[in-house]
Amino acid sequence: MKKKFQQIFYDMRRRPVITGITLTGTAAAVFLFMVFVMMQAVETMPFAPESCRDRIMYGRYIETAWPGAERMMSGSLNFDQAAEIYGDLEGVEKMCNLDGWADTEDAVGPTGTISQVTSRRVDSGFWDIFDFTLIAGRYFTADEVEAGMMVTVIDSSSARRFFGSAEEAPGKMLDIVGENYRVTGVVEDVSPLATQTYGQVYLPLSRIHNFNSGDVALLVKKGVTRESLQRQVERRYDALNARRDTAEEGIYIYHGQPYDQKTVSGPVYSNWTPETPAVDWTTILVCVILLVVPAINLSTMLGSKIQSSIAEYGIRRAYGCTRSRIFADIVAENMILTLIGGIIGITLAILFVYNSGSLFAFVGDSAEASVRPPLSLLLKWQVVALALGACLVLNLLSACIPAWKAARTAPVDAITARNR
Repeated sequence: MKKKFQQIFYDMRRRPVITGITLTGTAAAVFLFMVFVMMQAVETMPFAPESCRDRIMYGRYIETAWPGAERMMSGSLNFDQAAEIYGDLEGVEKMCNLDGWADTEDAVGPTGTISQVTSRRVDSGFWDIFDFTLIAGRYFTADEVEAGMMVTVIDSSSARRFFGSAEEAPGKMLDIVGENYRVTGVVEDVSPLATQTYGQVYLPLSRIHNFNSGDVALLVKKGVTRESLQRQVERRYDALNARRDTAEEGIYIYHGQPYDQKTVSGPVYSNWTPETPAVDWTTILVCVILLVVPAINLSTMLGSKIQSSIAEYGIRRAYGCTRSRIFADIVAENMILTLIGGIIGITLAILFVYNSGSLFAFVGDSAEASVRPPLSLLLKWQVVALALGACLVLNLLSACIPAWKAARTAPVDAITARNR
């Protein structure tokens, strides 16, 4: 095996131009593939505080229509609707109410300086579903929310900005839009890419202050399918409509709730049903294009390289080397090149995505000019596995046909270079 690797690296050094072009082409192909995959991963793959993205579903919006009257009304859920439709669903472990959209508010700390913060209203169940890291103090409680107490949890950046440090913030007062809130706790900063949980200050969501429920987040048990929850919710819509005065109150229109992370990461409106295909053919098509087009070019390059060495393969065949051995050697050599180029491409892709926050400037409602994704997300084993899989596919697509042709060439024809 050691001699085999030495032979492969010797052949690579003997043809530096072809080797360099192959490495560059492979690295570029894997780089583009990985950038695309990471852009998709940010929307759906779990990371704190949304580490259970694959188990969290969202109830969002409700539409009321009056049959035959060309009249409709749609918007956010109120607390009673949220409880009637989503409360005590079979297969749901925990439920919370949260404002689906973050707001930008003016806040004033002890120094009197006005600073803008991103606020989100949530109930106490929010802290049980999403895995925030508590640095100091505590989360506000259900009793505080139900009592309409003016309490807040803030992130560490806001704590340092207003109070000097996270440890000093609990118990202090923070003026938010003219209301004095008492800080109960401080959490680690949340990336704006966590679109359902991002905020800098978290305020109680309570009917006492005449707020609607907004969204409902449901933490489902392992093994419970989206379809089973949707069937339950649709039956509840039917039950509610059966009790309503259609002419006066209208009927609720079911739009496929609750939604999974993939659905809520895209546009969702209150008066239409989002498409949730079982297979995202657009993503698959882009991935195929990003692999097949470079593979064709690399295959052509490899074919030229093989033709320049075809006489060597003929001599090996004449001395008893089998066709399968010739085929395996060519594929193995190309695999090493592909892996080296792939590692280069993966490294460049991670550095590029991590340092190109403008790629994600459109995500969320924050005022950030750019958003840096968590490095832990880019280094997840699923992403690395996809990269290695891409290298394997790229190698097979580019190497198999030239290797098969070389192995099938008769020794006499190869030695005399008749097929060049």
